[in-house]
Parts: sequence; C-alpha cells; structure tokens
Amino acid sequence: MWKKSLLIISAERPLPWRKRLRRGETTFPVELWPALQETFIFEAIKKGWATGAAEVAVSFTPDADRPYFQGLTDGRIPLIHQRGSHPRHWIPNTMDDGQLLGFEPVVLLRAYTPALPMAELRDALIMLAEKKTDAILGTGENGLYLIGLQISKPSFFRGLHSEGSGFANGLLAHMEKAELEVTTLPEVPIIEDPVSAGALLESIRAEPASWRKRAPVTTRFLERQGLVTIPPESPEEGEG
Repeated sequence: MWKKSLLIISAERPLPWRKRLRRGETTFPVELWPALQETFIFEAIKKGWATGAAEVAVSFTPDADRPYFQGLTDGRIPLIHQRGSHPRHWIPNTMDDGQLLGFEPVVLLRAYTPALPMAELRDALIMLAEKKTDAILGTGENGLYLIGLQISKPSFFRGLHSEGSGFANGLLAHMEKAELEVTTLPEVPIIEDPVSAGALLESIRAEPASWRKRAPVTTRFLERQGLVTIPPESPEEGEG
C-alpha cells in the first residue's frame, strides 16, 4: 500500500496585470486576472486533496504575503515560505522544508496549471510514494510545472543556471546523468498572463464538457463571470 506524499502548491499572491497589451491580444478580461490566479490556487489544492494520495501545503514568496495566504487557506493548510530567487535554490529549500514536516517524498506543483489532469497527478504521486520512479518532471511551453524527487539535497541542483524551460530541460538532463528513473508527464500550458488565459478561455469554450471534468474550479469561475456556457451534465458523464 502506498503512503501519502506531501504535495506543495507553489503560488504567488495574485496582483493586477500592469503591462500594456495590444488591442485584441487576448479575449480574457484583464481586470479578472487576479481572481483567475486565485482560482488556479484553489484548483490545485482541490486536485491535490481529491487524489487521496497526498497531504497538501502551499509555498509562497515573499514572506510579507503570509497574511494573504493565511486568509486564503483559512489556516487549514500548512504554509511554507519559498526561500531563494532561483529555482536551483527555492526548489530544494522548499522540498527540504516539506520533509521537515515529516513527509517523503515531497512533490512541488506550480499553481498555474489548471490543465493538468487529476488522474495523472494522482498516478505521479503514487509512483513516487511506491518508489516506482525517482523523479517526476513536467514541462510546458513556459517551463517547469511539476517536480517530484526522492532526493532534495541542495547540492543536487548545483550547476543549473538556466531559467524557465531551459532550467527544466537542464534539470531533466541532470537527473538522467545521475541515473535516476525519470517519469515525464505530458506537456500542459502554464497560465501566467492574460494572453495565455485567453487561450485557455477559448479552449474551454470549444470543449466545455471536457474542461468541466479537467478543471472544475476554473470552469465554474469562468461560467459565473458569464465568459463560458457549460452544458448540463449528461447521465453518462455522471456515471463516469
């Protein structure tokens, strides 16, 4: 029987979008960007709980944002201050802090990946807990989105200097050089700006029934805003 892992949701406090966008660059209402980011955090927490394979914590930076996350989680979820500005620092630091809470393995998930299917997340958590793989790595167009390791020593991350997807690719090569058994998840997008949010919105509009299962919290939020129309659930879907 597998044991529960610790799934740490890496998040930032949502802020209004300040950069200028070209007219027609996105169909997503920019004023809703902070609320959508917050929805992604809840989506990730809900998926983590729903897997039944992990306890859930939230990591954040800077430490001054602790009151926001305490209010967001209502004190029901452990909070971890994400120490370090570069992934080669904050990833191992955050995972070490997770181990101090008594968990092994510890898995990090970017909050802004609503397209990640829960079934794949659950399978990844169980594979790590059962030691069927040494590492889980997911990449998207924008970079690293999920990492699970049986080891989390800072020394393992030395020499990794690239940012974004370059860091993810470098980490994958580093794992393979260390002869770790690496499982790579299918690519999903990281939604990190209103433009990628617009692409997500159009995808949900095209396949609302599919997205209702894949990202229920996000889909319901967009429906409440009048941005998508979700058809009633069919009896066949309910049975599935």
